[in-house]
Amino acid sequence: MDHVGTVIDRLIKQQGMTQKELSERSGITTGHLSLIVSGKCVISIPSAVAIANGLRVISAREILNHQTEYQLNQYEESLTHAQET
Repeated sequence: MDHVGTVIDRLIKQQGMTQKELSERSGITTGHLSLIVSGKCVISIPSAVAIANGLRVISAREILNHQTEYQLNQYEESLTHAQET
C-alpha cells in the first residue's frame, strides 16, 4: 500500500496539475505540500480538507482513511518483523 502522498501525487497528475497549482487551490504552501507528497510528514485533518477541496476528486475522509490504513499496515509489519527476530 502506498503512503497518502503517493496517492495525492497520482491525483495531481491525473488532474493535469502541478503541486504549485494544488498549493494555490488549496492554500497549503508548496513546501508543506511537498513534505506531504514525499511522505516526510503526516497529513493533518485541516490539510486533508484543503487538499481534497483543491483536487475536487477525493474527500478528506478518503485521504485520512488511506493514511490511517497505511500507518496501521506499517505498524503491523513492524510487529511481525519484531516477532520474527
